[in-house]
Amino acid sequence: MKADKQEESEGLVFRYTTDRRSRRLTWIVGILVVVVAVCFYFVAGTAYLSAWFLTFAVALILLFVLSIPRYIRVSPEAFEIHCVVELTTIHMTDIKSVKRVWLEDMRPVWPLLGSYGFGGYFGYYLDCKNWEIVKLYASQWDHFVMIEDIYEDKYIVSCDRPDELIDAIRGNVVVNTEEKLS
Repeated sequence: MKADKQEESEGLVFRYTTDRRSRRLTWIVGILVVVVAVCFYFVAGTAYLSAWFLTFAVALILLFVLSIPRYIRVSPEAFEIHCVVELTTIHMTDIKSVKRVWLEDMRPVWPLLGSYGFGGYFGYYLDCKNWEIVKLYASQWDHFVMIEDIYEDKYIVSCDRPDELIDAIRGNVVVNTEEKLS
């Protein structure tokens, strides 16, 4: 509880909430891995095939778990995406544009390297409409906001309050631009 108040005093915090689809996919993948591991055990015994599969599956799942998004923080200095272990920071002076992305615009976006539903939607995704690679940090497949920086990197995040997130980012970008001019 004390950490939440400290985080809020350092900037505006937007927590991720996982949607029902993502929770279901996480359970399905977990159960599927267990079923396949048990089947390998009964078919191959304790041979190398079952051990390799289990090692690969556990390593992949752990990599996904380390990248699950937790919250977004918007402060006057930076826009931060906090994951379980990973932290993505974009300085406010580096933000070129921020806009709302509608669900129809996300239909041609497909995962390249990352998770599609297991713990959320995150990683590198291919936007087949524009032929661009975007970094996606979402826990639900709705309420998207795209942030583009001056290096032309595009980040798409999900948030329960996307309009407030856009206003917070735009408000801080304007403040930083005014400070640079004066």
